[in-house]
Amino acid sequence: MLKLNNVSVKYGNVIALENVSMEINEGETISIVGANGAGKSTTLKAISGLVKCHTGTIELEDQLLHKSEPEAIVRKGIIQVPEGRRVFPQMTVFENIEMGATLRKDKANIAKEIKEIFSRFPRLKERSKQLAGTLSGGEQQMLAIARGLIAKPKILMLDEPSLGLAPLIIEEIARLIKELQKGGMTILLIEQNARMALKLSNRAYVLETGRVALEGNAQTLLNDDFMKKAYLGA
Repeated sequence: MLKLNNVSVKYGNVIALENVSMEINEGETISIVGANGAGKSTTLKAISGLVKCHTGTIELEDQLLHKSEPEAIVRKGIIQVPEGRRVFPQMTVFENIEMGATLRKDKANIAKEIKEIFSRFPRLKERSKQLAGTLSGGEQQMLAIARGLIAKPKILMLDEPSLGLAPLIIEEIARLIKELQKGGMTILLIEQNARMALKLSNRAYVLETGRVALEGNAQTLLNDDFMKKAYLGA
């Protein structure tokens, strides 16, 4: 469905990604794990068109994607929930969710789907008229995911959804990801919490200093000695 072929990204003279190749199949949850600065967020930004590839190609359903502008990539169904939530603080919860549907053409269905979103996120329904900036960190993360879902993604990219959240909220986010998986959603997940990411994923890629150091079945990586020593705290 989505393929990265030998993708390299530079920030000036600094190489952020070097010859990275990945493949995400429809209905899979793929995680990208690695330390700070490994290139995880840069990978998502390259897919979203927020940074340009220095070399290599990115394809969605066999169509070249890497030269497209971010708006065109969103229209193709690649939706990124960014690190740090990035909700619009001076807009209400309802208005934030509406913003996620801005580029949709089927406007008649949006009101119905917002109701469905609120049934999935009852806390957001309770706070629908509240300014997003007054929500807790966990509620803002749910709002950011809800805003992504209303865009009807083909691929939902989650960048550090558990970052800075309390353990109970992290469990809630994990349950939500599992629900989306059961519904057939294709998910690309970035997480510093490698154990959580692997438990939620079908396959995973491990990045080290901009390169793919390891890849494979998530369950296999959970039991890998290198992963245990380097990322799983064993």
